[in-house]
Amino acid sequence: MKRTRLVSATRLTKQAFWEQSLLGQSLLAMPDLLRPELALRFENDGPSRVGLPTLYNRALEACPDDRYLLLVHDDVYLHDTFVEQRIDEGLQENDVLGLAGSR
Repeated sequence: MKRTRLVSATRLTKQAFWEQSLLGQSLLAMPDLLRPELALRFENDGPSRVGLPTLYNRALEACPDDRYLLLVHDDVYLHDTFVEQRIDEGLQENDVLGLAGSR
């Protein structure tokens, strides 16, 4: 099974991301061994802000062939501790996976 690299950007500081964002809280709830490889950009705001399309395109270009890539907003809570396994299972039958949500 390939490892998964999770890419996300947030306006929050590093500490605030882990304490306040849904994504940060869900990642902290996962055991270290089951947590995807993280590529996080904190304090993505103001003049040094990088737009999500640019950030995601850079991640696509830099991602090694032995990794899956998960692009996710910081307001998403990952409820499944086995997210890497679910991605691997889904990509055995599909070329691309997506998630759509609502309130």
